[in-house]
Amino acid sequence: MANAEINNYIKKRYPRWLDYAEYHTSQAGLKGESVDVLNEVLLSLLNKDEECILNMLHSKKGKYCELDFFILRMIKMNSTSVTAPYLAKNKPIPVDRNVDLMNLDLEDVKEQEIDKSQEFLDNYQTVCKIVDRLDLTKPEKQAFNSLFVMPESMSDYDNRTKKVFYTYYASIRTVVSVILFQEGKVNTHSKIKINKRVKSLVNQYNLTKMY
Repeated sequence: MANAEINNYIKKRYPRWLDYAEYHTSQAGLKGESVDVLNEVLLSLLNKDEECILNMLHSKKGKYCELDFFILRMIKMNSTSVTAPYLAKNKPIPVDRNVDLMNLDLEDVKEQEIDKSQEFLDNYQTVCKIVDRLDLTKPEKQAFNSLFVMPESMSDYDNRTKKVFYTYYASIRTVVSVILFQEGKVNTHSKIKINKRVKSLVNQYNLTKMY
């Protein structure tokens, strides 16, 4: 059981998170499963180290905290990724009419289950730490926040704004990819063309590592 501070924050944010879950489950063809998806996310969260949860709760980004962003990203992942905990447990099993299911030897999936939420959290925090050290312009920060930190629908934006946002986001994604490659955390970096802005941000990041 999580401590009172964590429980109170979950109660406070639950309606907002549920609205977000309803949107993404509806978009993914999982209408009526928003509560199940959100509860799966929260169950996964509460199985984590309490200190880790509190660190996210106390890490503020504007009027939200890192815990909000983590929950929202996990909701989206569990609604759309078949390897995420919710869909991995609940997706239908393809049935061959010529196969007798009673004679199948079923593996114990739980023994081989990978903690996707922890892997996601680790990757998410790594990317955010890198981007926090970049000297981004206000529009670049807005694009990154809208498309990565707290994903929102682009349907309300005009085509020109969407194009600008995706251009900025692609640039930042390339910067992160190059930095991860430099640090030996990925085998190859993005094949997207490295332009002057990308080079400038990577150089700026490398310089900050010296101090």
